[in-house]
Amino acid sequence: MTLISRIGEFGGVPTVFINGEPVFLLGYKDGSQSQTTYENFRDAGYQTAYCNVKIEEIWISQGVIDLDVLHASLDRIIESNHDAYIILELHANAPDWWLNIHPDEEQVDRSGQKYGQSLASELWFTETCQVIRNIVRECEKVYGDHVILYLVGAGHTWEWFYRTPLRYVVDCSAPMITAYRRWLRSKYENDSHIKAARVGENSINHATIPAWEEIITGDLGSIRDPSRQRTVIDFFEFYNTLAADLIIKLAQIIKEECGGRKLFGAFYGHLLDWIDNPLTGQHSGHFGLRHVLASDLVDVLAGPNSYMNRSMGHMTSFPSITDSIKLHGKLWLAETDTRTSLADPIQDICGRPETIEASLALLQRDFCHALVQGVDMAWFSLFRGWYDDLIIMRFMAQAHAIANRALRTERGSVAEVAVFVDEHSILASTGRDAYRVDPFISMEPRASDLLAHMGCPFDIYLTTDLNRVEVSQYKVFIWLNCTWLDEDILRAIQTHIKRDQKYLVWIGLPGLVNGNLDIKHAADLIGMNLDFRDTPSEAFIKVLWGVHPILPRENLGTLLPTWVDGDFEGYFGTNQLLSPRLFITDSEAIALGRYSRDGEVGFAYKEFGGWKSVFIGTPFAPPAILRQIVRYAGVHIYNQSDAPEEENSEEFQRAGWSLDAISNPGDDPLDVNDSFLALHIKHGGRRRIVLPEPRRISDVFNGMVVSEETDTIEMVFPKNQTILYYIGKIPWEELG
Repeated sequence: MTLISRIGEFGGVPTVFINGEPVFLLGYKDGSQSQTTYENFRDAGYQTAYCNVKIEEIWISQGVIDLDVLHASLDRIIESNHDAYIILELHANAPDWWLNIHPDEEQVDRSGQKYGQSLASELWFTETCQVIRNIVRECEKVYGDHVILYLVGAGHTWEWFYRTPLRYVVDCSAPMITAYRRWLRSKYENDSHIKAARVGENSINHATIPAWEEIITGDLGSIRDPSRQRTVIDFFEFYNTLAADLIIKLAQIIKEECGGRKLFGAFYGHLLDWIDNPLTGQHSGHFGLRHVLASDLVDVLAGPNSYMNRSMGHMTSFPSITDSIKLHGKLWLAETDTRTSLADPIQDICGRPETIEASLALLQRDFCHALVQGVDMAWFSLFRGWYDDLIIMRFMAQAHAIANRALRTERGSVAEVAVFVDEHSILASTGRDAYRVDPFISMEPRASDLLAHMGCPFDIYLTTDLNRVEVSQYKVFIWLNCTWLDEDILRAIQTHIKRDQKYLVWIGLPGLVNGNLDIKHAADLIGMNLDFRDTPSEAFIKVLWGVHPILPRENLGTLLPTWVDGDFEGYFGTNQLLSPRLFITDSEAIALGRYSRDGEVGFAYKEFGGWKSVFIGTPFAPPAILRQIVRYAGVHIYNQSDAPEEENSEEFQRAGWSLDAISNPGDDPLDVNDSFLALHIKHGGRRRIVLPEPRRISDVFNGMVVSEETDTIEMVFPKNQTILYYIGKIPWEELG
């Protein structure tokens, strides 16, 4: 009988079911497709393996496919493990011979340089879909009891990026212009409507790709006014829905060919890490995630862990909005290609460790992050040999056993902090400043990393899912890049969030755009009077410790300082030139921090009858500041470790503390759900972990009971460690 795979809720999170049985999808993927790797993971208990197949190697000429490569790749896995579950990864870029006969179907930049097939090419997509149909039919006929997931990709690194997002090259091909005009027609219907909406535009049939100067020119500093720049905004809205539409169409085709019996997935929705500013974000094609989430045909979204924060002491965060993905009943599949010390030193671009022991701590951290966050994962050795070590493979076997036992636990969220990212707001910025898609993202700290250092868990959502979120669970709502919020989102904030004494924390340029660009929109949203400076300048805020209980003077030493004008104590911010920069002018607001440049209020707090408002005018805030805010709001802080006295000294701070070198024990990256608590430790020393209530605590990696019942763990840990505690109500050893 052909295998059936589906997604269903189990233990409080979306879970893969194979023939009706829940499975923690912990797999492995080897870039060299080494037989030795397959056998090593089989011996470690793994049943799920990736198989990568490039369609260009199968589609050998017009109307001719050769499935020998497909069979050889799948047979190699099955020969190693007769019971293998296979994730078939199909890379769907056009073969060279096809590009040679269809040169007008390629992505092309303004200079005429070509980059492979245009994602807007209907000819490429139609013919590729037929090849994919044939592949799926063959797989279902011959390997139907092994393949559980078809994971399809195209474009740059097969992740549905346009070929040149980091070079800001727009596809100017004829297929792209045709597709754009078709999209405009569906939006505006006729020329009279487009004339009314777009300044200087007279006809849909004459619409074309915006010029580079249009793309990089803002109306107020880096911010676009939709009433003036609808042409650019429309284009990038279209540009970021095209790949989403292709993914949904492919899902329909594969579901048809497998009779709906198998899962479909795509590498998509990488909003947080791959895209380092709005300009690259607009060129990426990934800001159509909400459309993919709305489709019942797509089951799985996938991607690598953060490439920017993999080194010891940081959280290797996911690039997507995983809690929105789970909210829609879909699975996030994390590809964990963390380098080990066995990787070639030339591959040291992502925090390659020097020793096997350090490698183990990083691999444990990545496994814990997936386990506790309720997502599935695959170990990915991009090149041969990364896991060829007895200690590492022992851990791989241990991780597999832990994952299987964890299926019997409750893995739901216990977060009291909700973080929101807005896809639409990406369109409001030219990207020529530090206000990123995720305003924490740049070569400076990133939100997904900094938030993990608050000492408490958080959930992260798209703003478009606000009406789906169970808001009663949360005490604090952090709004990252919410420059341009739709009316329905604004209504939901007003109706469902600004109540019940909830805290709303606004970062950067909240609500500045609403139909048009007006500072009044921002004031209405955050509930404080404010103004702006449009002269580009760096933005550092000096924290006013002791002016309010949010910032008690005794916690001064926990702030990671930034050196500003010879003074290191209590600053945070960016040296990137920002324009505009907002500041508070409200006499009823309490100033918590002032810009170093002009003394204006850049960090403020104000209370209302039913809610509280906190404004932070820089693109990010350090963990210590966020921790003070959420603690004051009543959020439980799990990591209550204080900095050692020597780490509070002026000498220690002058010696190397910075926002990017997280050293405070209270800043250790932490994951918590209803059954597990994980802590990743770079700097050794004493730690104090406090639970909301007494629990029986087991050290999972070391197989020992820490306490039969306690709410506090206080221990001294060595450096470079990852700790996984089981805190569930059923004893760990009774789970099998």
